Amino acid sequence: MFAEATLAQNEAKAPAPELVAYAALRAVKLGGEVATVSNLTLRRDAGVFTLKSGELHFFAAVDGRVTGAVFVGDGEFSLDPPLACEKQALAIYTKSPSLTEQFSELVLRFSDTTWEDVKAGGAAISQGGANATRAAKLLEENDKLIRKTLPMNLALRTYSDIASNEKAGYFTAFIKGARYEKLLYVVDPKGISLVAPEQVMLLSYDGSDGGIWASFPMRGSSAEDSSRTIDILEHDITARIDGTKLIATDQMKLRVLRDGARVLTFDLFSTLRVSRVTDGSGKDLPFIQQSKEEGSDMAVVLAAAAKAGETMALTFEYAGDEAIREAGKGNYILIPRSSWYPNTEFGDRALFRLNFLVPKGNTIVGVGRPDGEETQEGEMIVSKWTSDDVELAVGGFNYGKFKKKGVDDKESGYTIEFYANQFVPDDIAQLQQDIAQAEREGVRTMTTLGAISTTAMANAAIGDAQNATRIYNAYFGKLPYSRIAMTQQPASNFGQAWPTLVYMPYTAFLDTTIRTQLMGVRGGTNTFWSYVGPHEVAHQWWGHVIGWKSYRDQWMSEGFAEFSASLYVQHVRGMEPFVKFWEDHRKQIVNAGPATEGKAPYTIGAVTQGYRLSGAKTGAVYQFLVYPKGAYILHMLRMMMYDPAKGDAAFQAMIQDFVKTHYNQNVSTEDFKTAAERHM
Repeated sequence: MFAEATLAQNEAKAPAPELVAYAALRAVKLGGEVATVSNLTLRRDAGVFTLKSGELHFFAAVDGRVTGAVFVGDGEFSLDPPLACEKQALAIYTKSPSLTEQFSELVLRFSDTTWEDVKAGGAAISQGGANATRAAKLLEENDKLIRKTLPMNLALRTYSDIASNEKAGYFTAFIKGARYEKLLYVVDPKGISLVAPEQVMLLSYDGSDGGIWASFPMRGSSAEDSSRTIDILEHDITARIDGTKLIATDQMKLRVLRDGARVLTFDLFSTLRVSRVTDGSGKDLPFIQQSKEEGSDMAVVLAAAAKAGETMALTFEYAGDEAIREAGKGNYILIPRSSWYPNTEFGDRALFRLNFLVPKGNTIVGVGRPDGEETQEGEMIVSKWTSDDVELAVGGFNYGKFKKKGVDDKESGYTIEFYANQFVPDDIAQLQQDIAQAEREGVRTMTTLGAISTTAMANAAIGDAQNATRIYNAYFGKLPYSRIAMTQQPASNFGQAWPTLVYMPYTAFLDTTIRTQLMGVRGGTNTFWSYVGPHEVAHQWWGHVIGWKSYRDQWMSEGFAEFSASLYVQHVRGMEPFVKFWEDHRKQIVNAGPATEGKAPYTIGAVTQGYRLSGAKTGAVYQFLVYPKGAYILHMLRMMMYDPAKGDAAFQAMIQDFVKTHYNQNVSTEDFKTAAERHM
């Protein structure tokens, strides 16, 4: 049933014939040709490179294409972002809405027409050059940077264009400036993964000023879906878990979205090593996967370029350690929540069939619903799960020695399940041992930590989920799912929600007295613990039934889930906690503090800047702005639409219309504005 995946690095093997060009790109060196330039201008969208004087040393050609160059000399880079919000973002790091930076070293990697543009610019081409040794050293350093430090597989991106014979390629510049030594400027018509689907980005990878300084679509492009080559339709995954080892097969069906695609790129956790990929007829296909230290990109090479609209089947066989981590006594955590199977991006909705084999005595909880009763094969339990005909934004599972309790809630229409580990994780077990030893030695510890139990909170956790789902049904409409599982994870400080499956921090399953002894008064009584369950339950609507088109729209997922928690607080806890909820959130938005590098979050940017709000100059602003201000935006609309006679009827109609109109889709901020305007 399973094929054991090899852990050997692909580069240690002779490449398949189809991958000879890729291997050459990975090992590319300077080819000897050098252009002596004088006031040569290279315009790449809003970025302008002026090579005032110096030498441009070119990479050796691969399959007839030159794919990079190293400049040594005197140059200038300028960028004037076309969007007001990007001028503001750039000014946070440079104190100016535009950038002009001098440089003496530049490494370019590209698959566009840069080589032809230099020749057309009249530069004198010769062999050697006075700075050839220095240029070769800079290329060697850049190789280490993109393999080990960043990492980014630009050879794969280049090979994708060469194999597909695409001419409108990408352009990447590593700029060692006079003021800013670690700048990266990228233009890619297919979209840039960090800011997808946007195609232009300026980033600093320096620790002191690190962050994405600017990002926007290319001129004349909306960037809509530019980053997508395939749409995955179905995953049929069989996975065997043995301790912390995962051995799996994913039979995938997909549809091609881009004409001429030949290299299909997937995201898979770096320690999970692929041993084989086959097509629908069982024929082996060549694939690319670098060592685990060099990133999680892997790619499959088709025999011929595909056409847009074409459907195909692929089967991946893979295995590895470290994706699952043991925290002691049956406590396990899945580290790569969204990349334990090959996929393209979060939100690429697909049908899921999941078949797990786990050691007897352990429990697996998957997304969707159980597909029949569990069976036993030797010492292994077979557990099957299905999403039926509902496409899910992501697939996942939780795993451990769980104690289960469930309630069929007729009012909400869902089965609410609770899974808690029977034993505490190692860090708590060690603390209990230390306390016991101290007490045996006569020390009065004044704690009750020896009696920690996460299973005792089952009724409270189920009750919170029941109340939340009833309220959210009334405001947002019913989910397409039949069940929601509240499951414990060994992580102590965050929650996460997948479709039908909520990962709760084990500390949320402790009572306030125990938690305060563990974390101190401030940590143990933080209101986070009161809201984390309802917030994560709300992600069933905001994040899954309604997803986001880009990072600029992700604020709706977190902000709307936080707003949903306020509804729970109002209807379950009462008006006094409700008022306090919003006052706490107001303070997060307006108060400066160490976590935000002394800046008031609201001054940094709009919620549509998404995770880019956080950076070396702004700290953790994302957390202090997107969650509370995103919630306030929806709260503001609720208050504006409130009618003393009809209550929230108009607001509820607007939200339910929004959900129904975009059911199981990814949406933009503009989509939500349209829905609000239709009902205001």
